[in-house]
Amino acid sequence: MFDLAIISNLALDTVTQGSITIAKDRLGGPPFYAGGAAASLGLKVTLISKIGYDFPQSYLSLLRNLGINLDYTSRSIRKTTRYLLNYRGEERSLKLLSSADKIKLNDITMVNAKYVLISPIAKELTLKELKPLIDYYKSRKSKVMLDIQGFVRRFSKNGLVSYKTSNLLIRAFKDVDLVKMSNIEQQALLPNCSPLEAIMKLRRLTRAIVVVTLGPKGCLIGLNEGVFHVPSKEILTSDTTGAGDVFAGVFTYYMSKIAENPLRAACFSSAYTSFFLELKDFKLTVKNIVSVNKLAEEIMREVKKL
Repeated sequence: MFDLAIISNLALDTVTQGSITIAKDRLGGPPFYAGGAAASLGLKVTLISKIGYDFPQSYLSLLRNLGINLDYTSRSIRKTTRYLLNYRGEERSLKLLSSADKIKLNDITMVNAKYVLISPIAKELTLKELKPLIDYYKSRKSKVMLDIQGFVRRFSKNGLVSYKTSNLLIRAFKDVDLVKMSNIEQQALLPNCSPLEAIMKLRRLTRAIVVVTLGPKGCLIGLNEGVFHVPSKEILTSDTTGAGDVFAGVFTYYMSKIAENPLRAACFSSAYTSFFLELKDFKLTVKNIVSVNKLAEEIMREVKKL
């Protein structure tokens, strides 16, 4: 049995800042960021993912070298999912350049894992498939985490990403163990609510842990004990691609291997993510684990109940 199965397509990202290209066809997506973070900390990770004919073999080698199992990652005749990410200050725009094959339910039911992260990014899973997927893994006693990013994205004809709300998605929250979203996704899902109001509203509908990430301001986490603000370290980079996915992977590690203490897990995840964003390397981040733990304790002391 795996510690973590990630259900999401791998991606190739082109990242720009204004008119300057920082990276072209860089490995991305939750399978890389969440999977790499979790595997770097010792979790047995597998991916349930689709890639295209154009996905570089070198990236498959990189994933294997991180300790990620690829037995359930399959290649197709379509192109790999590709995004163009443009940063202007703290704002980011997304454009979908291509999307890989859909992930089918029979791809998923072959895998057993203690934790499952459902985190589609571009059309690989539909909302109609979400409930049977959650039901299957709950019947297997897996802990199910849901990142809503791909379920609230709307794509124009030329691929530009906007956001939408979904009552069907909200109804699925009652059956999962953790729901994670960015503040932009939260505004799409519950447009008349602040992040705090959204968490309080969602916590009345579900017993799940609810996390809303706030970019450089950290995150809010809703628990039985209340809603807490978890800060983050100020970092020097403006390219924060994958931050939320890294957070999710590290959160899983802490909850499964250290302690089922979601507030401390969020502090450790915030600390690890800050180091990763500066170092851009999972193995280097783990080499600095003493400093990561020290920063996590500093963050814990700054946590505020709202």
